[in-house]
Formats: sequence, C-alpha cells, structure tokens
Amino acid sequence: SFGYYKECVDCCSKVLNEIENFNVEINYNFYYKYLFNMYVSTYYLNKEESKKNADKIKLLINKIPQIKNIYLENKDFYDKQFSFCL
Repeated sequence: SFGYYKECVDCCSKVLNEIENFNVEINYNFYYKYLFNMYVSTYYLNKEESKKNADKIKLLINKIPQIKNIYLENKDFYDKQFSFCL
C-alpha cells in the first residue's frame, strides 16, 4: 500500500546520487525539492530513515548558502514538517 512512496524514494535516490556525485549540474531549487520529497516519502516508509534525511537537510542548510536561502523562503512550513521527526 506504500508503493508510491517507495517509487518516490527510488526516484529521489537516483537523482540525488547524480547531483551529489556531480554527474549533473546542480540546480539548488531542484536539489532541495528532491531532498524534501525524499524526507516526506521516507516519513511514511521508515521513520528512522526520515530522521536521517531531515538531519541531512539541516546539515546542508547550515553548509550551503543557496540551500539555506530556499529553506528560509518557507521556514515556518519546513520547520513544522521537520518537527514530526526531529
């Protein structure tokens, strides 16, 4: 019954792997969206994995200014979403 979430995780994993290995040009808006979609999908499949994804996003927010700017554009929403597992 969680097939769509699993498919989303699979898709996000492949795209994120390409971005993080610098095989494709980084578009930070897309990168953040894939990170967030991965977080949401893993939330419904595996809460522990979801926490790891949220921690990774928080780390990237503090490390990459472009990611931080995207996060800050809708900070209240993202904080509310991350509060479910952090």
